[in-house]
Amino acid sequence: MDRKIYILHKYISRSLSEEEEKEFQEYMLNDEDFRRKMIRAVDIDNSLDDWLNIEKISDNQSKTLPLFKKPGFYKCAMILVALLCIGIILYFMLRPVNYNKLYKSEYQVMVLKEMRNCSMESCTNVIIENYRNKNYAAVYAFITSSENHAELDDLSILLAGISCIEEDDPVLAEKQFLKISPESDCRASASWYLALLNLKKNNIESCLQYLNEAEKSIIYLERARLLREKILRKRK
Repeated sequence: MDRKIYILHKYISRSLSEEEEKEFQEYMLNDEDFRRKMIRAVDIDNSLDDWLNIEKISDNQSKTLPLFKKPGFYKCAMILVALLCIGIILYFMLRPVNYNKLYKSEYQVMVLKEMRNCSMESCTNVIIENYRNKNYAAVYAFITSSENHAELDDLSILLAGISCIEEDDPVLAEKQFLKISPESDCRASASWYLALLNLKKNNIESCLQYLNEAEKSIIYLERARLLREKILRKRK
């Protein structure tokens, strides 16, 4: 390395020895080219120091700034808000329709205003009397404990099914309703409750089929049509 460049480098780095300091002063007095190089080097060094100081100040200021004043805060916030809105929209568009609330609004226990006064087996009398007294637990216990219900008439089977719903056993209730023959006077009522049970399970196609059967009775004609309209509105 050229001696003059070496001395200049040592001066810039502030590491001149006493001998090198004397040598530096001699160059400054006697060498015009050396003086020009030294002045240029000092300017560059000072500019570099100024730039480094500015960067340090900027970094420190950035660290002490509140979050909402930092660069890019509002852009990130807008992106997060947009993503949240998209997520909410997709949730409401793609979530499965829950028909449980509609089921609760439509379900009610059948009230028997007039009972048939005809000869029935003892098991049928047990079901009817307990049902009339709203003792659904007793009807349910009878159904689940007896071995042979072959002699039950369709009305007793219907009431047994409703009692099973009241005792939170929809599976057994459905089995009871399905025992009632299509030709029976109780079939429309059974179809109505079958439609509600399928509605609760979100089996909408089966629900609509049973509503078609329930409509054959004047008792359920209007209710079945209204329920179908509500279901179709929710499916849109």
